Amino acid sequence: MIPIEWLNDVIQERDGYRRLLKECDSNLSVAAHRLATAKCLTDEQYLSVPTRLELRAAARQIANRVPGTCVPDTATLMRDCEKQGLDVI
Repeated sequence: MIPIEWLNDVIQERDGYRRLLKECDSNLSVAAHRLATAKCLTDEQYLSVPTRLELRAAARQIANRVPGTCVPDTATLMRDCEKQGLDVI
């Protein structure tokens, strides 16, 4: 599935954000990275690596849609991504 279709599915499905988080084994950092990366790939500037601000915004977006999800500080999100081998700039 191309990024824009995947992104639309996540956004439009009633439980799309919850499904995304579940697919990432409830790891908010990984889910946020996937969401931020998809957004980057659909942007006109086409950067395939999200920034830390985009990562944080994606984490907040997920947390706003999935009750009980807490967003850690940016440094923790970045460390979690690094541990998973996910690039963030």
